[in-house]
Amino acid sequence: MVAAKAHTCRVFFSLLVFFLLISLQRHSVGEDSLSASGNVRKGFVRWVVDGDTIVLGNNEHVRYVGMDTPERGEPFYKEARRRNIELVKGKTITLVVCAEQPKDKYGRTLGWVWADAVPVNEVLLKEGLAKTLMIPPCGLKKKKDYARLESEAKSRRIGIWSLRR
Repeated sequence: MVAAKAHTCRVFFSLLVFFLLISLQRHSVGEDSLSASGNVRKGFVRWVVDGDTIVLGNNEHVRYVGMDTPERGEPFYKEARRRNIELVKGKTITLVVCAEQPKDKYGRTLGWVWADAVPVNEVLLKEGLAKTLMIPPCGLKKKKDYARLESEAKSRRIGIWSLRR
């Protein structure tokens, strides 16, 4: 009887810890808060156009929201594109599409991307390979988080922030 209760308590505690860890992981990448802002779907990344645009297997072009990477010919363009390739190419990603403005003027889907539970938009900002781009409505959703990540990269003078201005 005592052994059965102890086993039940261990199972209950293990499940509680498991669900708590899952909840914390999802919260840390912000997927939960954005899920209410748009539809969530999976997609296979076939091609990386540059540091902030990818092409999915269905030929859908996706533009990362809230940040901007250097354009071709600008300093750190190659590094941003290379890092984006490392993060997403050939992987199935989670895409949260902005509900208020699902497409930009070029027809690209606007959204936030996770690869292997890693928030790609945030990684590029944190590593100094992107700057914030606060275009309403979607670009403002993670304004504080993105501004903080950009500020930290500036303070460390990494990536684009290592250049003399």
